[in-house]
Amino acid sequence: MGEWLSFISISGIFLAGLALLYNRGYEHANRFLAYFLFLGYLFVFIQYATGFSHSLSLSAVMMTGFPALFYLVGPCCFFYVRSILRDDVRLSRRDYLHFIPFLIVVIGAIPHIFSSWEHKLAVAQRFTTDRWNWMDIRLNLWMPDPVNQLLRPVHSLTYFLYLSYLLLRFFRVPVSQGRTATQLKLMRKWLFSLIGVSILLNVSYLVSQVQLIYAVDPQAFLKSRPLSISVSVMAGMAMGLVILLFPQILYGLPLARHPLLPNAAATHQSLSAVGGTTSSPVLTDADFQLDSAHEPPTSEKWTPSHVLTVEYLEDIRLRLEEYVHTDALSKPGQTIRDLAVQTDIPPHHLHYYFNQILGVRYSDWKNRLRIERVLAQLRADPDTPYTLDTIARNAGFEHRSTFVAAFRKVTGMLPSAFMKQLK
Repeated sequence: MGEWLSFISISGIFLAGLALLYNRGYEHANRFLAYFLFLGYLFVFIQYATGFSHSLSLSAVMMTGFPALFYLVGPCCFFYVRSILRDDVRLSRRDYLHFIPFLIVVIGAIPHIFSSWEHKLAVAQRFTTDRWNWMDIRLNLWMPDPVNQLLRPVHSLTYFLYLSYLLLRFFRVPVSQGRTATQLKLMRKWLFSLIGVSILLNVSYLVSQVQLIYAVDPQAFLKSRPLSISVSVMAGMAMGLVILLFPQILYGLPLARHPLLPNAAATHQSLSAVGGTTSSPVLTDADFQLDSAHEPPTSEKWTPSHVLTVEYLEDIRLRLEEYVHTDALSKPGQTIRDLAVQTDIPPHHLHYYFNQILGVRYSDWKNRLRIERVLAQLRADPDTPYTLDTIARNAGFEHRSTFVAAFRKVTGMLPSAFMKQLK
């Protein structure tokens, strides 16, 4: 059993790293998902260290403050699911109240955290004996350890049950404007799978803790491989499988807002107009066509066109087209978040649009447009004695080397050679 807990925890922490790093779609929501997975699987590793590892040092370290992190598992999952449903990752001031239980438990654990190493080893040693008195073990100032052991799964279960209610209420209404049926189907499968496995994992963990507290010989109970712990192990494995079954989630699932433009019949013909001559994927009418009932396409295979509606893609294109004609493009240090503020488009939607629809990175898109402005200026007045530093600064490049590299990437020539050719 211990080997399985070790394997599940390490592989789960690896999946959490994937969700944190490979998050170019819905960035902040995926961070909440990564924190949720990391904290959950870290606690699985704590259970392995304290109950099955037979290492006093490892057990002493894992019992020093780390269990308090479990009180962040429920809030992180709540923030993630709510971000997906609302398409908004912002936290209000009230949201920080969710961290109060964690802070209370951490403050209560301070005496044990700052106790001597010998004391920590002595506490860990008591858990390795065949019988121990739970009420004599005091890892927290506010509560006996059995109360803390039961309060953790009850705390997280409260969040998961409330999230189940939110999901049932959200998917009970008809398909809303701006979301395709395929998109909602993907959301429904993923979120219900995530919450369902989380509930199973926490219920089995709660049952195992109750059995462990009332066991006459706790060590013998752990070695007997009870059904509750076996179910917890299988639920931990299922959580990893659920993540792997939905690779779109690791990328990020952006949601379409209500489209501002009702008529976008020719959107797929102009998606790459703002991006210049990029390597945009070819999108056909079959990829975008939805009837009035928002039925999904015949093919159930997930494609980028299933995530954002055709009307919203056209809205993004027109907003970017307006942005291109402003002076903001020539300001140094323009990031995609600056673009999001100026166009009123969420950053994760812009990431998705550039990466999946235009097939180009934002930095390359921006630099190409800047170079095209430079080319137009040089062709209009080739005899003006521009210096490379002046040209780069006026175009919005902070460094001359960056400008030269971008110019050569777009034209295949160095700026000096191009200017000489014009003259």
